[in-house]
Amino acid sequence: ELKDEKEMFIGAYCAPQPTDEQYKWVAESGITHMFVGGGDYLTNWGYGYDDEEYYSLPFDYAAKYGVKCVMHVKDTSYKVMGELLEEVKARENFEGFLVYDEPPATQYGRLASDYKRYKVEVPNQPYYVNLLPTYSQKEQLGKKKTGEYYTYEEYLEEYKNKVLKKYDANYRVLMCDHYPLKEGGITNDWLYNLELLRTAADEVNGEVYLFLQSQGFLGEWRQPYSVAEMTFQMYVNMAYGARGLAHYPYQTPESSDEKRNPASIL
Repeated sequence: ELKDEKEMFIGAYCAPQPTDEQYKWVAESGITHMFVGGGDYLTNWGYGYDDEEYYSLPFDYAAKYGVKCVMHVKDTSYKVMGELLEEVKARENFEGFLVYDEPPATQYGRLASDYKRYKVEVPNQPYYVNLLPTYSQKEQLGKKKTGEYYTYEEYLEEYKNKVLKKYDANYRVLMCDHYPLKEGGITNDWLYNLELLRTAADEVNGEVYLFLQSQGFLGEWRQPYSVAEMTFQMYVNMAYGARGLAHYPYQTPESSDEKRNPASIL
């Protein structure tokens, strides 16, 4: 509950199959925003951007239960919606695009150009880019023109200067996923990552939105064992001023490579 009475962004990645029952459960869980579509959605269900299951049905069911939708296009541009863009914009429960998940710094110039067009065609809506965490491999962060790899600090600074500070001041959101629950402990640079994000956002009067680790994946990140491990993540993120939180994931995505059955935490 926020003192200024604004609704907190509680999102979820990897939307469920679009049925009335599924979106009823989404709303009952307290989720306010569903990331509709994206890579895992296309992989799991085989839908294309122009299929009703990708776009219209999720929006319809989400609207019925008061859930807002963020269109997730797979690491490309909002333009991939083609002729559907005008219809998407007209939806009352449409709240922006997640355009790129974990980009290398070499994509920042293209994203800045894409956003320049976006703010003309889709005014008054956020343009989300979800950044890599501190434990990323150097190859993920990208190479400079000199041939050297970006450090994480340089990666974040480049994003702040080339993309984030150009956002509409009302939607200047720095989004990142740092998943702390590892087999055998917690990542040792979690708080350092949050400090860097908070500082970067403050320098351009922005907000921070963070993902929560809601399942195990890739054999290294473990399943949360209890509700307390979820609230622990929430409280730590909020201590660093996060104004939005999002579950990774809502539904187990194909890309998680998680072989174990998820443990119930309820």
